[in-house]
Amino acid sequence: MEGTCDKPPIGLRPRWIVQSLRIREILEAIDRYVSAGKPIPKEWSDELNELFAAQREADGRKTKVDLGCRRTEGELTLPEI
Repeated sequence: MEGTCDKPPIGLRPRWIVQSLRIREILEAIDRYVSAGKPIPKEWSDELNELFAAQREADGRKTKVDLGCRRTEGELTLPEI
């Protein structure tokens, strides 16, 4: 049929969206652990650093997360990067 466009099949979410969702997931898990008074697994901070580095690489900025997390009035406060 002439003049019709076929819709392409649904593809993948962009990598930056997946990475952003994973960062949020890790930060929420960290918040739960901090709330419970549990130590944050090193693997989480390592993965968080990898994800931040991947996101910032395009900007040409160095990124390293120090998980010297603090809780103030029920909120998780992460150091600025």
